[in-house]
Amino acid sequence: MIRWSARAIRSFGMGELEARKLKYPNTGTEALLMGILIEGTSPAAKFLRANGITFFKAREETVNLLGKSDLYFFSPEHPPLTEQAQRALDWAVMRN
Repeated sequence: MIRWSARAIRSFGMGELEARKLKYPNTGTEALLMGILIEGTSPAAKFLRANGITFFKAREETVNLLGKSDLYFFSPEHPPLTEQAQRALDWAVMRN
């Protein structure tokens, strides 16, 4: 059985929430990255911030790359993971 840390669960939840806020139909790697930055206490978040990557920059770049979502599209409560996001999570679980 795989056990996630509280920090990992918070990061994932924050990423999923950010995907919903942006009204994207899926939770992608960009949302996972934003979740890590929002949670903010992991070594990964600290490394990213130390190298000038902030939540606001990541969010802005996400909107620039993926575009603005349809104002009238409402994302499901738990947007499905993209294939790349699922692979990233699978890799992270294998590393623990």
